[in-house]
Amino acid sequence: MWFFQLSGEYHLDLIVGYGAVPVIVPRVAGVHTLLHSFEPIHGVLLCEGEDIDPSLYEDEETNLSKEELEEIRRLHASDTAIDKEKDTIELALTKHCLERNIPYLGICRGSQVLNVACGGTLYQDIGKELSKNYPPEKKSGSYGLR
Repeated sequence: MWFFQLSGEYHLDLIVGYGAVPVIVPRVAGVHTLLHSFEPIHGVLLCEGEDIDPSLYEDEETNLSKEELEEIRRLHASDTAIDKEKDTIELALTKHCLERNIPYLGICRGSQVLNVACGGTLYQDIGKELSKNYPPEKKSGSYGLR
């Protein structure tokens, strides 16, 4: 059984094509407390979605001012919208995978969730923060992971 959170048809078709049965975890309050009842879980795919709530990774390392953070939220409102329930479900599911050695594939947001679940942090605006933190020769496209 493979679990998915907000996955597009393309990803579901791939999993079915390999003979697995995808189960979509609903984004409803409290579902994160029921993960143990879904056993056995043979793998998890997490992809797509909004930014993770910065309070979940205690982003104290940012060199951005409050004004710059507000500008980011204003310019990228759809990307910076926070879905606390989704964050709770996906972090719980990811930690469940880590604790039980369940195969996990994180694409885009899914890789960021894995990073946060392991204690990592994220850049809130990679362009602005890299330009402040690193000389030009050390910059790379790291998808916001630190």
